Amino acid sequence: MRGIGESYSTHSVTQWVDATTIRGARAAGIVCAALLALILIANVWVPDLVGTNRADPETRRMLIALVLGMPLSLALALRDPVRNAGVLAVVGLGCGFLGAARVMNAYGGDQALTWSWYLGTVLFFAIGIALVATYSRLRRPHPIVVRVVIAATVLMPAVLWLYDFAATNVGAR
Repeated sequence: MRGIGESYSTHSVTQWVDATTIRGARAAGIVCAALLALILIANVWVPDLVGTNRADPETRRMLIALVLGMPLSLALALRDPVRNAGVLAVVGLGCGFLGAARVMNAYGGDQALTWSWYLGTVLFFAIGIALVATYSRLRRPHPIVVRVVIAATVLMPAVLWLYDFAATNVGAR
């Protein structure tokens, strides 16, 4: 039985995580989850906020389901942010990848550069940066891991371009 004042998380990682960092992680998670929920709600009126097209309902439903899972995952992870820091990192990486995909869509001419495109892209990147930074404060990952995450997000448009190029060439055969 836990005593009064004993934290939920009792593993060795908590040796360098103080109560202020845990409260900050919870606050960051709540703000990011609220922003993702707001993006989903606003997407009803501004469909290119998430980056979907009303003419393509199958892709829109899949992307909305993916984005809907993000705030739900964050809400479940915030009970013990130290133990569930990986959830923060994965949702942050996913938001960074969605932002990078939006950049690739705009570069390829698939998406117009409107105010809602800029707002959605900035929000996805900001949420991704906030969650990955929160993860790094909770777990202090190896610097190589941080570099890989940054490189993966920065290089995602190039990876998507290569994927489109390969899919077009294979489909042409």
